[in-house]
Amino acid sequence: MEWFSTWWDGQAWGTVPDWFAAVGTVSAFFLGLGILANDRVKATRKHADEFATWPEWEKREGGPDANVLSVRAYNAGTAPVPKADVICLLEIDGKPVVRTFFHLQTKTQHSYSPVLASGMTAYGSINLVPNSRNLQICVMFIDASNSVWVRDLASGKYLSSKRRKKFGLDQGFNSSLYPGVPRNGS
Repeated sequence: MEWFSTWWDGQAWGTVPDWFAAVGTVSAFFLGLGILANDRVKATRKHADEFATWPEWEKREGGPDANVLSVRAYNAGTAPVPKADVICLLEIDGKPVVRTFFHLQTKTQHSYSPVLASGMTAYGSINLVPNSRNLQICVMFIDASNSVWVRDLASGKYLSSKRRKKFGLDQGFNSSLYPGVPRNGS
């Protein structure tokens, strides 16, 4: 073990200011990487964050339609949102299931359109059974950069890629678990 003490004593470990400078440099480097990653996430979500959605619950007494869920959406961006649907994520017998509740649409002069132009508001509602507030209800939409997003209506947070993959939503609107949408672009 004498070789170790000889080696240890022979090293130029530097002074305290040298150590502070080294730690400060490394810290600044990693802080810069963190800021860069955060800015990249913000830039990626810019168009998605311009699409605002909020749920409105209306309680009715008795009957099969005791709760009414209404969802309003507003496109504050400069580009249109081509498609937005309200979906429910369930697990039935341990298997993940996606159910479409309704499509958010805007009323044009003579018809309804799934495209939300800039500054437009969309609306949709559905009757739900009592105790349905425990369901995970999300809005799935395509933003101006053609990215598909799934946002939880209750928390306002985007679903993680792991959760999206579990429900087959990682493929967006072409998912085989997503009913009513053609697969493989057909």
